[in-house]
Amino acid sequence: MSRELIGGRYLMRRPVGRGGMGTVWLCTDQTLHRDVAVKQMGSLPGETAAGTARAMREARSAAAMNHRNTVAVYDIVDHDDAPWLVMEYFPSRTLSEIVNEDGSLPPARAGHIGAQIADALAAAHKLGIIHRDVKPGNILVGDGDHAKLGDFGIARAELDATLTQTGMMTGTPAYFAPELATGDGPSPASDVWALGATLYAAVEGRPPFGTEGNPVQIVSRIVHEPIPRPDHAGPLLPVLHEMLAKDPRARPSMAEVATRLEQLPDPTRLTPSPPLAAPAEGAQRRRGWRRLAPVALSLVLLLLLAAGGWALMSGDGDDGDPAADDPGRRDPAQQPAETQPSESQPTDTQPTDTQPTESQPTPDQTTPPATDPEEFVESYFALMPNDTDAGWQMIGGSLKTQGKSSYEDFWNSIDSVQVSNVVAESPTSVVYDVTYVGSNGSSSEHKRITLEQRGDRYLIVDDQPA
Repeated sequence: MSRELIGGRYLMRRPVGRGGMGTVWLCTDQTLHRDVAVKQMGSLPGETAAGTARAMREARSAAAMNHRNTVAVYDIVDHDDAPWLVMEYFPSRTLSEIVNEDGSLPPARAGHIGAQIADALAAAHKLGIIHRDVKPGNILVGDGDHAKLGDFGIARAELDATLTQTGMMTGTPAYFAPELATGDGPSPASDVWALGATLYAAVEGRPPFGTEGNPVQIVSRIVHEPIPRPDHAGPLLPVLHEMLAKDPRARPSMAEVATRLEQLPDPTRLTPSPPLAAPAEGAQRRRGWRRLAPVALSLVLLLLLAAGGWALMSGDGDDGDPAADDPGRRDPAQQPAETQPSESQPTDTQPTDTQPTESQPTPDQTTPPATDPEEFVESYFALMPNDTDAGWQMIGGSLKTQGKSSYEDFWNSIDSVQVSNVVAESPTSVVYDVTYVGSNGSSSEHKRITLEQRGDRYLIVDDQPA
């Protein structure tokens, strides 16, 4: 059969995939002279004629999607009294193969792949199509981590893990949503759960409830046990928590999932995040700060130190005055009250209200900060929670009275922090959205930071809900 001509047009060459859904063959389209993937439908145990007919209808609907993150459906042909699906051939590995062969993925990479798949599923849901079998084995990842969802329109959960007419369950239900496991029908929300379980497996190396035991035991764990907290999800944790809600009504829509995954910070991509549409060139540079790895940020800050730019580290506590070695850069209000007399300075017999010289700036002549407010706030949070020493030096005013130990205790309870929608209301007021992820879960707030100018830098003196 390896050289058979399917439908009188597609020449079989070799199998390129096997699994619960049958064998996928690499074929050559003899008419258009291109590679295609071909799969027989209606050949699995327990599949009825009605089920095959429905799958064919959904395959035709999927063919109309034309989404860059789905495997395109080209044709359905009859061969040997069975329908065969002709699809795009996409050179790739499955996400399952990547995890098994290379190990679990960093959260940023998993989120990048997941955002593409979520976007495809959101488009399908808009057309009334439910995938029903989202799992690592159905996600194809090609060059540049371009991801496509396979088996669109023909894969359905009752074929991959379902009770057959003989009462036997085939496959693994590891990516089953709880409502499917208890007998409810598939819905867009069940696709959201399945994608959440897939991303969980990508960063943890295994699905939330594992694959140990028989399918009935796995189903029981999905229905009755709480979701084990992932150890390596990092910034993925908040959205995973919502996608894997036991109640399907509590899950976000797939469109929302796509947006949130796309907004995750990615240290390898220095492009602006999606909510900040087409910012100016300077803003693009600012947005890139929070995508830099902490080590890179430390190097940047060290360069600022070498340039004498660490005046921002001055505080109201016992941290000293970094401008002490350069009196010319002091704010006039901070100039010493007593100076040695000189020809250009008043003596104790001269009036004390003389005009300042050009080398002594008045308050109106204070040098504007070299770092703008948005960039300063973003650079501060980019250090957290890893570098509290540097962060503490960026704190001033009444916030400093909390003491460094209390400050460090707070940040030690945080695993990761993400900020977005950073907007300067004024030169000393910045509003932003922040999500803290800790051992007890995550919390999000809309807040306002108040800044104080110190020389040519800022200090954070207040931070309150906006």
